[in-house]
Formats: sequence, C-alpha cells, structure tokens
Amino acid sequence: MRFKMYYITGTRNTERAAKLIQLQLNSMNHECTIINWIHNDFNNYDDVDAFGFASPVHTLREPTPFRNRLIQLSKFKSTERIPTFIIACCEANTGAFFYRIAKLLQKKNFNIIGTYTYYAPSNFLMYSRLFERNPKEQDPIR
Repeated sequence: MRFKMYYITGTRNTERAAKLIQLQLNSMNHECTIINWIHNDFNNYDDVDAFGFASPVHTLREPTPFRNRLIQLSKFKSTERIPTFIIACCEANTGAFFYRIAKLLQKKNFNIIGTYTYYAPSNFLMYSRLFERNPKEQDPIR
C-alpha cells in the first residue's frame, strides 16, 4: 500500500512519531511518505491508498494551523471514501482532539480507519522568568 502522512510539529515530537510510523510501514513493504504540512500543500490524491494526519495536542484540542489546513482541504472527489488514520502527539490526554479532527475529515469524504496516540513529554514554559545563576556557584546537579 502507498501511504502519505501529513504532519504539523512545533517541538518535533510529532515529526519523530511520523518518522517512526514511516519506518514501521516501510519495513512491512509498504511505501510511506511523510510531509511537513507547514511547508507543503496537500495535493495529488491519486497516487496514494491511504492518508495519515499527525499533530500535537494543544490544550486538549488541535493547534490552529492544523485546523486551518484541514478546513482548507477540498472535498475528496472520488465516490470511494479514502482510508485515513489520525495520530495525536500528547503528554497524557487527547481530549476532544480525535472527535474534532474526525468530524472535519469526514465532511471532506475521508474514511477514518484508526486513531493513534503517541505519548511524548510536554513542552511548556514552567517559569515566567529565568533565574540568573552566579557563575561562581557550584551546580548542585553535577
């Protein structure tokens, strides 16, 4: 089978998940291409058997750039609904992510065949300011 997986990433966790899935599919004699959706457009429906969409989860939802890209998709023109899987990259909880993405894709005539979660560390700023360290102090971690 030929797969195309479109992903959006901020911290590269989602890109890493997409590459792992690509390696697994390619090792099973499938052809999987991953595409950074920020830098490339969605095109060429004809040369693929299934699609994948991967995105981080931000506050239990999809990031705005990912949602905007999904809204801009034209409706799949074939009478057959193309098989599609969705990947969420999050720390613990996907919230409404899968429901919201599936709803948008189904309106575009995509057939959701699976949803998968890739757990990764969250990347958020914990402190409002960084503390300056005295260079003469000994680092307690070392």
